[in-house]
Amino acid sequence: MPLRVMIVDDHTIFRRALAEMLADTPGIEVVAEVGDGAEAVARAAQCLPDVVCMDISMPRMSGIEATRLLLEALPELSVIGLSAYAEEHLIGDMLAAGACSYVTKEMAATDLLPAIEALVAARVRTRPGEG
Repeated sequence: MPLRVMIVDDHTIFRRALAEMLADTPGIEVVAEVGDGAEAVARAAQCLPDVVCMDISMPRMSGIEATRLLLEALPELSVIGLSAYAEEHLIGDMLAAGACSYVTKEMAATDLLPAIEALVAARVRTRPGEG
């Protein structure tokens, strides 16, 4: 069963490139691409992703607030924060909102897939009745 991923970013070109990269990865299915946090909250209940790659700075609703709301509604969800910024306060705010990791957009091509794979490995190790 593939890992279901939603990509949330207000920059269409970045979002599409990320979706294409992930779609070419065995075991990953991109179930939604959305342009802001409010849309992510609305769509998540419909497409039920396992992982959300969430930009921090977006119109209408920030990724930080969207992460809080998503995790209240879908506590089994994993969120990976994405941002062009590497400031400690933004990373801290995203992690405090419930994100399990944080990747800068500059490093997304090399660091995002390993972050997703680490989530998969952690889920396999913590399945009920195992380990």
